[in-house]
Amino acid sequence: MSNSIDDPWCIGGDFNAIMDPNEKLGGIPHRASRCFDFISTMETCGLSDIGFVGPRYTWCNNRRPGKRIWKRLDRVFVNDLWAKNYQTNTIKHLARVGSDHRPLLMKNHSDQNDFIRYFRVLNLWTQHHQDFLQVEQDSWNMNVIGNAMWKLQSELNALSKRFSQWPRNTIGDIYEQVNTWEAKVQLVEELNLVNNTEQSREELNKEHADVIRDSKKKLHIHGIKNHNDRWIQGENKIAKAAIRHYRKLFNLEQPGMNNNFLECLPSDDNEALHKNPMEEEIKDAIFDMSADSSA
Repeated sequence: MSNSIDDPWCIGGDFNAIMDPNEKLGGIPHRASRCFDFISTMETCGLSDIGFVGPRYTWCNNRRPGKRIWKRLDRVFVNDLWAKNYQTNTIKHLARVGSDHRPLLMKNHSDQNDFIRYFRVLNLWTQHHQDFLQVEQDSWNMNVIGNAMWKLQSELNALSKRFSQWPRNTIGDIYEQVNTWEAKVQLVEELNLVNNTEQSREELNKEHADVIRDSKKKLHIHGIKNHNDRWIQGENKIAKAAIRHYRKLFNLEQPGMNNNFLECLPSDDNEALHKNPMEEEIKDAIFDMSADSSA
């Protein structure tokens, strides 16, 4: 297969095999001879393991102490052409929550700093902080000289810069909070490897349960408003309301075909399509967008 591939090649996942006896902890010691077929296959394909950051083992059988086994079954391989195109490749072993395998996070980029970092708005900013609207209004009301499109672009640029700094000072870095919780789970797992006792297992399970419970609390929907601005509560009622909303939104009925859709537009309508929009029209269109739509 490798002889027929002339492009950058990257494969990853659960290979259900290890490449070194040190990649297993617990159970019967792994014989090095059992790794040869796997290693030989990867070398024949011209693929190399790019390593990892984080805990060594990616899989656990979740048995009781004394029967527990840890292995590094999940990994990522790349060929030489991939390594040339992406000088930096990083695999991070994330916290193992709700599964016997760890998820793997891959980051790769070339040395050329020509990537674009897009600005995104998180909906939680609008829901939990009143000064969100004040920051938005201050940026929108700035004095900009130029035509309507230049004013819009300048105001949006100013708004994105303000919002790039404002959440860290007001809400805190939510991405750093995720890293903090992952570090806590990783620490408990490492302690469990060193002190493989019933007590350490209970502490690990409790830590995992706390993380999952906190996540469920934040994601739970207690109620929604319908089109009449009335609150709907209860899982069954919320589910039915959501189904009705999206059925109406996407209209399951097939629209009839209009055979006259290829007719030419009247000259007045055609001229209207070539007119530049007014500044107030652009503002109204943006402010009429749904707050819960994609940023």
